[in-house]
Amino acid sequence: MKLIIAEKKDQAVRLASPFRQKTQGTGYIEVLPNDHFPKGAYFAWASGHLVSLQDPEDYYENWKSWNLETLPMLPEAFKLKPTKEKAAAFKNLQKLLKNPSFTEVINACDPGREGEAIFTYIYLLSGSKKPTKRLWTSSLTSDAVVKAFSNLLAGEAKKSLYHEAFARACADWLIGMNTSRAYTLLLQKSQIDKSQKFNFSTGRVQTPLLSLIVEREQAIDQFVSTPYWDLYADFNMNGKEYRGKWFAGETDRILEKNKAEALATWCLNKPAVIKNMVVEDKSVPAPQLYDLSTLQKKANVLYQLSPAEVTSACQKLYDAGYQSYPRSDSKYVNPSEAEQFPLILDQLSKLLPYQSFFPLPVDSILMNKRYVDSSKIGEHYAIIPTTLVPDLNKLSKEEGLIYDLVVKSLIAAHYDDQKVQHTSILTYIKQDNVEFSFMTRGKIILKPGWKKVIQNVDQDNQDIVLPNVVVGEQGLASCTEAKECWTSPPKRYTQGDLIPLMKNAGNTITDKNLKKVMKKNNGLGTEATRASIIQRLTNQEYIIVKKNLVYPTPKALTLIKAIGHASPLTSAETTAKWEEYLSGIGEGKYTYTSFIDRAKELTQKLVYDATQRIGQLEPSELQVIDKKQSTTNQPVKVPKPQSSVSKPTSSAKTTKSEEVKPSIPNSQTKASPEKQIQKTVPVAIQVNTPKAISATVASPVATTPRVRSTSTTGTAESLGACKKCGHPVVDRGNFFGCVQLEDNLCDFRISKKIKGVVIEAETITDLLAKGKSKLIEGFLNAPAGTFNAFLTFNDSGKLSFQSPPKLEALFPLNLLQESKHKNILTSDQREVINMIEKESLNLKLGCKVVRAVFGPKVIRYEIEPDEGLNISSFRRYKDNFQLALQAKQITVYTPIPGERYVGIEIPNPNPYVVSLNTLLNTKEFLTSLLKLFIPIGMDQMGNVIYGNIAKMPHLLVAGATDSGKSVGLNTIVISLLARCSPSELKIIFIDPKQVEFSQYANLPHLYRPIIKDAKEGIDALDKLVNEMNMRYKLLDQAKVKNIDSYNEKRLINPSLPAMPYIVVFIDELRDLMENSASKVESSIASLASMARAAGIHLIIATQRPSKEVVSPIIKANLPVRIAFSVASIHDSRVILGEGGAEELLGSGDMFYAPKSGPKIRAVSAYVSDQEIENIVTYLCDRYRE
Repeated sequence: MKLIIAEKKDQAVRLASPFRQKTQGTGYIEVLPNDHFPKGAYFAWASGHLVSLQDPEDYYENWKSWNLETLPMLPEAFKLKPTKEKAAAFKNLQKLLKNPSFTEVINACDPGREGEAIFTYIYLLSGSKKPTKRLWTSSLTSDAVVKAFSNLLAGEAKKSLYHEAFARACADWLIGMNTSRAYTLLLQKSQIDKSQKFNFSTGRVQTPLLSLIVEREQAIDQFVSTPYWDLYADFNMNGKEYRGKWFAGETDRILEKNKAEALATWCLNKPAVIKNMVVEDKSVPAPQLYDLSTLQKKANVLYQLSPAEVTSACQKLYDAGYQSYPRSDSKYVNPSEAEQFPLILDQLSKLLPYQSFFPLPVDSILMNKRYVDSSKIGEHYAIIPTTLVPDLNKLSKEEGLIYDLVVKSLIAAHYDDQKVQHTSILTYIKQDNVEFSFMTRGKIILKPGWKKVIQNVDQDNQDIVLPNVVVGEQGLASCTEAKECWTSPPKRYTQGDLIPLMKNAGNTITDKNLKKVMKKNNGLGTEATRASIIQRLTNQEYIIVKKNLVYPTPKALTLIKAIGHASPLTSAETTAKWEEYLSGIGEGKYTYTSFIDRAKELTQKLVYDATQRIGQLEPSELQVIDKKQSTTNQPVKVPKPQSSVSKPTSSAKTTKSEEVKPSIPNSQTKASPEKQIQKTVPVAIQVNTPKAISATVASPVATTPRVRSTSTTGTAESLGACKKCGHPVVDRGNFFGCVQLEDNLCDFRISKKIKGVVIEAETITDLLAKGKSKLIEGFLNAPAGTFNAFLTFNDSGKLSFQSPPKLEALFPLNLLQESKHKNILTSDQREVINMIEKESLNLKLGCKVVRAVFGPKVIRYEIEPDEGLNISSFRRYKDNFQLALQAKQITVYTPIPGERYVGIEIPNPNPYVVSLNTLLNTKEFLTSLLKLFIPIGMDQMGNVIYGNIAKMPHLLVAGATDSGKSVGLNTIVISLLARCSPSELKIIFIDPKQVEFSQYANLPHLYRPIIKDAKEGIDALDKLVNEMNMRYKLLDQAKVKNIDSYNEKRLINPSLPAMPYIVVFIDELRDLMENSASKVESSIASLASMARAAGIHLIIATQRPSKEVVSPIIKANLPVRIAFSVASIHDSRVILGEGGAEELLGSGDMFYAPKSGPKIRAVSAYVSDQEIENIVTYLCDRYRE
């Protein structure tokens, strides 16, 4: 006998319906023996999530109380328990799972990540060992169900989806539990929470949403409304009248009253001619069927129902059998569901409110891809009515409104398109050599189509009828009007806006790949959770809703201010990165354990960030709140900047002509969206004008408010004196500019983004004060590449770039050998290309090899797959390619990061050594003024990869014996010695192996003699923490924030104590951890979190990157990694978070994983013992006292 477990009762009923039923018991339906179930079967159901992760106190007793000392809480292994309110349902299923009568269990939960998790949680916690199978279908029609039972999948077939769901749940637990406690305790401790009773709940989804709400509120509060004028003209063309609106190029606003009124006066009674007219008939199809988000948005707009109210009404309709499953993210149905539409519509036609819509103009939409498309359905199809129709009088008000929307969406889909005729008239007022353009738009509904069913509350259905005129017809501007308008602040969110805001949260992300990930995964939250998340914000007193508008409370402002908008906790980008990795788990690319490890690292960082940020904020920066303030249920009030312009209410209307010729815009470009009209708009002609009217009628409209700033009463802080007029330069929003810009007395401005680099206010201050900025890195240099430069002013006062001077290395670079190599495409490589294409053809992977890239260790063949091909197949068939190419080892990239090609790398039969001389003797290295700027290695394209230790600010290096790890550390040391004198850099070597750094024993840069004892090394780290604290005192006394500012100040005041950089090299970490892991972790965590500003940096190496050596605490504090060849995929996952390093070829072959962005395969430079000895000897002689 078989046991089938569905996710919900309704699902179980529909799954059992094709089979003869015997009886229904508590939580199950029994069916009689049949072809699919020879011994019969039980169809049971789960009622959603019956099992959840254990609470903190279930792991350790001391985690029950909220205490900062217990944070972060990082369970070694996550455990499950029945949810309290559904314990009885779980026990019922557990009893069935343990019943010996059942020989096999079929997972019939929803076909997706959550369905896989719901079943697996129950199965694991029940202790059952019975074999399992997987039913996979999103359609529950009888035919679809029977077909699915005939094609059951193996129980493990979708296991990766469970791992994906489990990893997400664990990560949410880690972030939510720990940060909620951290911010609650810290804010209570800070006395911001007077009542000491607020819990500041946080979470991966709810906190970014709250941040967006707070951002909008701040934008509204800071908005200053400014006036502008719309200019209208009434035209009389031989008795036919219509109105047009002035425009010039892309703008249709005039920003100055006198110009608007002068133009209105001039246009009055001037000759007018119709220059162009476009008449276009458009077809507007009926809206798609509803998913839950669209239904929530629509119901809020029409009826002000909250998302939670919509979800509740949908659920009740579903439970009663009147509607399909509500928590759907699809607007499509399967063909099998569409086949039921005639029967559903027949039942609906009997309901009085819908009888007038029948008979339907379209008999069937079965073949219409706008509504019926299986490929666009995930776990559930669109929300549609069922064949069971309700008594409409017995539905609640909310249920009746929702049911009506869903019914009409299906009926409208069976109606013809709406036919609309749009007309655009371009009219010119012209006299002599002056002309101005006016646009008029009209609309006529030719055929209502589906609009007969769905009547909107707006003016969409109303005609805007224009007179019957023709191109070339002439007349007069009989009346003109300059209408005063005011810019409006951003609209406050409604409850309905929050749903699409969550779905489209990816729009706030700048990274294109992450934006695509967010779009693919429908933004923040899911259809099933979004309404509850919004409700949670209300319950937590973060938001209140008044007249359907959403206001953040003081509690919300306090929390977001404490966290900061740039934190991973408030950023939608965090969710995007998670979803990208989680998708990889679901596809089998990554392991779920590596994701949980990453989540633990992030948790540690977020808890640490909380302590640091709240400690740094002044009490005045946070709103003091108490329980009484919350219970008043009032939205937060923030003082609003006042506009310097008052609002008159009248508009200027001209009724008689005055012979005044206004000036016109310098250029009049594209006139309107219609391409035909764009081509007919001429360039405006400049004419002489009276002094009363300035040279420009209108300037492009500012989309953000402008706040006037002056040297005496300005609202913005002066950054320095203007180079043209001497007045203050201030931050003007999108650029830095002179305060005289307001009155057009000075045009000095500097963009906030120059060649891809964001320019900070501090840079402008330096530039204005000294005439030259600090060195700025990363300016984009077309067509490719970047460059570093100073910003300065040239002789004519224009902003220009100044290249940094080329510096000499502190030792002769000829002490390092040069490498010589040639990359030639030989017949062997051409044969490999042919073999790749041939094997791809055998595997039905259509593709073409577009080029071969020669790296020092490997050759990468870049492959362009055929359009629509699933490129993950290349990785799946990796062994086939390795066999066909007879390669000892290959690496497959699907795709190559940042490119549109698949990559296959095989060992280079003619590998070459990358000399350190090659990497140091470059313009990039020799012109950089950054003292800790080093070459990391050479990538497969032959490009040198550089890094700045000061920005890393710490580095973790791992590699097995003969991997090149030791040589790689030596290249870093030598690179630092090429740039820094002993007075600028001190080095600490901790060398428990006693041989790794022995050649540096006489180096003048040593902070102390080389440490060769592990215990002494632990002691040294502890003393280094003291050194760091001492340096912070010096920074505080000097009133600076970091070592660079301190050393700049020391140039002016040499009496300040010296403060060189300190770089610590540790090889081997394992020896230290075996002596005292807790002390080592504590010292590394302290240094890693605070030492950057004090100029202390760690470079830690190990041969065995196991979890015991590279603990979660150490890993979390060393964000930049270099992985040479390691012994196993497990070691690779510890160092990189994923496999790959175990496949490296040794001898310097490595992966470099920066803070952000994909890992890069590269080869470390080689430096020999003799070269090191020569350089050390030279430096000893040079700096001999």
